[in-house]
Amino acid sequence: MKDRADRGRGRLTPAQEQIWRLHHGLAEVEVLDMHYALGIDGPLDVPALEEAMRALCRRHEPLRTLYPAVDGSPVARVAEHPVFTLEQADLTPLDAAERLVVAAEKAVGQSRHRFDLAAGPLLRATLLRLAAEQHVLLLNFHHISADGWSLEIFGREGSALYAALREGRDAGLGELAVQCIDHAEQQAAWLDGPAARRQADWWAGYLRGVSPAAFTLPADRPEVGESLEMSRLVLPLSRELTDELREVARRRGASLYMILLAALDVLIARWAGTEDVVVGTLVANRETPTAGRILGAHYNPLLLRTSLAGDPCLGEVLMRVAESSLPALERQGLPFARVAGIAAAEAGVPPRRIPAVVLQLDRYPMHALALAGARVTGLHADPAGARAVEDLAAPRRLRAASPADLTFFVRDEGGRLTVSIFYRTRRFHDATAGRLARSFAEILLAFTERLEDPFREVPLPLDESPELPEPPLEGGPASLFPITAGCPVDALSPLIALPLEAGDQPVEPRNSHEADL
Repeated sequence: MKDRADRGRGRLTPAQEQIWRLHHGLAEVEVLDMHYALGIDGPLDVPALEEAMRALCRRHEPLRTLYPAVDGSPVARVAEHPVFTLEQADLTPLDAAERLVVAAEKAVGQSRHRFDLAAGPLLRATLLRLAAEQHVLLLNFHHISADGWSLEIFGREGSALYAALREGRDAGLGELAVQCIDHAEQQAAWLDGPAARRQADWWAGYLRGVSPAAFTLPADRPEVGESLEMSRLVLPLSRELTDELREVARRRGASLYMILLAALDVLIARWAGTEDVVVGTLVANRETPTAGRILGAHYNPLLLRTSLAGDPCLGEVLMRVAESSLPALERQGLPFARVAGIAAAEAGVPPRRIPAVVLQLDRYPMHALALAGARVTGLHADPAGARAVEDLAAPRRLRAASPADLTFFVRDEGGRLTVSIFYRTRRFHDATAGRLARSFAEILLAFTERLEDPFREVPLPLDESPELPEPPLEGGPASLFPITAGCPVDALSPLIALPLEAGDQPVEPRNSHEADL
């Protein structure tokens, strides 16, 4: 462990440095927040909850770290003592219906909070009291302090601390051997060594000769300017199809992620007319047991390349995807800026266009939080006032910091998969996204029924005009309801390949993206 004095000018991880530069280059920095609403039903020990969260801030330095600029570059400055307060609001004086509306409005408002990286704090928590045994907990992290893996740790350790405080015992978590700053130092030393050079050489070979078509999609409109504007369409998959996909994965010795990636590769190859497919993804980048216990932004994007030359059958596509992707997933340490730079040089495209397509698969990030004696439920806060999950399927406009034109974010919830399809509003019509959604569903179904068929023979509705669900009328009060299968993902993790040697000035985002885990 570094000396305590060194905590005043620590190093950032590559992911944190990217986020810091984005924060100082974006007007809408709230796209870098990770915000959650949790319903708590049952008896709640509020002092124990507040102390458990304060203990987490003491235990994990990123929850009490500030990120000022020194000589134009970011440094990590750890506060010796956490400044944490659980804000509380009592809504019981309101009538029952109004309480839910106000809670929803507060959840939406907290999601739009603008953090100050130099002043902090970078974790906000608000507890809303709706009844004696009914509460809503609002959590908002700046992405520089946590990623999807971090939220699993936060929930798991928060649960243990809360239970221990109620029972007057030690939580038994043990000391942390390293913290985020230490891991950043270890990463920096690794990047200066021969192992990183070997990994860079491997990526150069993996991406050698990659086609420009791998980073070019058939857009409806030409690219004009740069914008955070995205749209989202939701594709809920049935429990039957989800179960069948799991069974195919089991029989083939593959993961569910590999099935989804193979289906997306087929979709992109058919739609874009390319045999060289590259899809981006996000990995935890925590390759040691000690790194797996700490908070902070450590994630790293990767590029997964597959050749579909020769019109392989779907079963062969799955095998190729596994053979080409698994070696890439084992090489997580090289910062994405370097990998994107290699790909850009090979394909002759700007790094800001890499990747064009992203696939992510995760669970609800706060699922690990359990408060003894009460039931904790993830809540979806909808600013447009949707009243049911079905209302969320229609196209929605939102903001995200990503270079990707298209992101398929698959969430596994309630035994079913739900696909949130994010697409760049200025480049694609809603109808195009609808055709892609229907085609993706057809390809997934084909993987359960016709693995021996050539991938080009799967009938796809790419030329049809889909009927899209109508969005709910705007202007109603915000709503808040439990997250179930069919609920979309609200945000994406930043995925910008800014040069690590970008200089001292704030960096403007290029074609601005996700998000947990």
